[in-house]
Amino acid sequence: MYVHHKTINSINDGFQRIFGGEAALILRSPGRINLIGEHTDYNNGFVLPAAIDKSIYFAFRKNQSNLYRMHALDTGEHIEFDAEDHRKSKYHWALFLQGGLWALNQLDGKMSGVDLVFGSDLPIGAGLSSSSALTCGFLYGMNILFQFQISRFDTAMMGHQVERDFLGLKGGIMDQFANMLSKPDHFLLLDCRSKEYSLHQLRLDEYQLVMINTRVSHKLMDSDYNVRAEESAKAVEVIRSHHPEVQSLRDVDADLVLEMKPMLGDTLYRRADYVVRENTRVLDTIQAFERNDYARVGSNLFASHNGLKDDYEVSCPELDFLVDCARSHTGVVGARMMGGGFGGCTLNLVKKDAEADFLINATADYREHFRIDAEVIDVQITGGTEVVG
Repeated sequence: MYVHHKTINSINDGFQRIFGGEAALILRSPGRINLIGEHTDYNNGFVLPAAIDKSIYFAFRKNQSNLYRMHALDTGEHIEFDAEDHRKSKYHWALFLQGGLWALNQLDGKMSGVDLVFGSDLPIGAGLSSSSALTCGFLYGMNILFQFQISRFDTAMMGHQVERDFLGLKGGIMDQFANMLSKPDHFLLLDCRSKEYSLHQLRLDEYQLVMINTRVSHKLMDSDYNVRAEESAKAVEVIRSHHPEVQSLRDVDADLVLEMKPMLGDTLYRRADYVVRENTRVLDTIQAFERNDYARVGSNLFASHNGLKDDYEVSCPELDFLVDCARSHTGVVGARMMGGGFGGCTLNLVKKDAEADFLINATADYREHFRIDAEVIDVQITGGTEVVG
């Protein structure tokens, strides 16, 4: 069990200070990394995520009323509303919790009000899926408190429903499945079309996965994320008009996309070609790990970034700079941007004996170029959301 006791103690203390008495339930809801397979989940493709030890911690208690009282410990923001109040909060974080209540209210079970405090050691805006950690952690805690008997699989699907139908984001199921179904020291190979998944213990041997947070967000993620989903759907429509059997980009290969290039036009062609090739890279990466072929894994990471930068166009200068730093260092075999894009982190596969030198040089060069102090994020691969108190 990967828990940060200092964070748990602060959650406990905060709950007692704000609401009095002890919480009935404390749990951790982890963020995630994604080794490879970016923007493929909403295209019914393959992804390779894993939960990490950076998490949101929740303290819950029923309050025997019709009132929901929720407190964000890190910001000091507080909301209170009753079950009949369906107005959306002005706080961004509260929308995910209100969306969780919206989804739970569609079940037959009964709920009363709750007191809730949460805090985090999960970096926000770094592409580590803090939003799904917030939503799924809340759903999981409410499931336990009110004994809904919702499976982890169904909790993940409910979390996705909140994101898609309540919040209007056209993302896929990767983040929620990683949050709910991950196991320690394993990556989750998820088929986003069939919802089938398998767990793979990927040995790193003399290598280490290291993230570098650009500490930038270009405020484009929500809108451009949806635009990419819409462009992918448009590409499918064009292809389907000539090949009616095609339901998603999962159903086509690179040769068919190339055949359709005159009908797709340049932009839709590049979007579709990236998705098809990224799906192939995910499956190839699993096979390369099984052969201990780290050079192949690394080349797939670099190729993934090239596609995200040039064809899917979701990178930014800061991400590209850090990936170029990785390319120029002999101790790094692969790197790419991770997450929705337009900021956040790079994921780097580095030889352990070269890690310190790479990080010193990359962060120094980044500071000199952008006048920003990048953040190095060390993570361990953990299991999914769990009760810790």
